Amino acid sequence: MDIHGSDLPPAVSAPANLGVALPAGWYDYEAERGVRWMQDEGMLLLYSDTPRRLWLALQPASILGPAGLVDHDRVSVAIEGAPVAIADVRVGRVTLLPLAIAAGFSRVSLRLEGGAHVPAEVIAGSGDARRVSLALSKIELSDE
Repeated sequence: MDIHGSDLPPAVSAPANLGVALPAGWYDYEAERGVRWMQDEGMLLLYSDTPRRLWLALQPASILGPAGLVDHDRVSVAIEGAPVAIADVRVGRVTLLPLAIAAGFSRVSLRLEGGAHVPAEVIAGSGDARRVSLALSKIELSDE
């Protein structure tokens, strides 16, 4: 991780002085679709020199439910394992979530309430054997 934020993962935007890494729970960025799929739980590892209040903006491009693609669900957010927010997410709509992080490293985890599923098991003809929950076209952090 570049702790000073000059090298961000694809499809992630953040202030220049905020380090961001996606260490667990994500598949590689799909440049052709402009999305990154989350597995059961996606982790964002943040680094800040000082405590700060942030906005986390998420924009789903797809959400996979137990019977196939759906247009909405709920995402829960935790910082260092402590729940901080639950929000409705809808395909194509940006959802803003407030985050308060301490100085140093902070682990932010995201989980879709509907859980993760295997596309090949819920979408006829899909050969995708990954376990996914939602695809995000936007993961943006900004100062409050």
